[in-house]
Amino acid sequence: MDVKTSVREFLLSTSAASTIPAEEITDDYPLLSSGLLDSLAVYTLVVHLEKAFGITVRDQELHPGNFGTIELITEFTEAKIHALAESRESA
Repeated sequence: MDVKTSVREFLLSTSAASTIPAEEITDDYPLLSSGLLDSLAVYTLVVHLEKAFGITVRDQELHPGNFGTIELITEFTEAKIHALAESRESA
């Protein structure tokens, strides 16, 4: 499963998503300011991403620039996956 699909499915499974029509949760939907992602949901999402894609998310990376929208989460996660692959290749 690709990153964007994984993130979207995770978000749609949250209880907060039940109050928002799925078609409104677009790639640029404001996840944090809308309340769809609160601190607990961000933590749970991070655990999901770490397990699903083998990455590690540092505390200082937990900010709206990385977790504000589905698109930002996807870009952040794909960059982490790419960096991990490069570090394994150079080892």
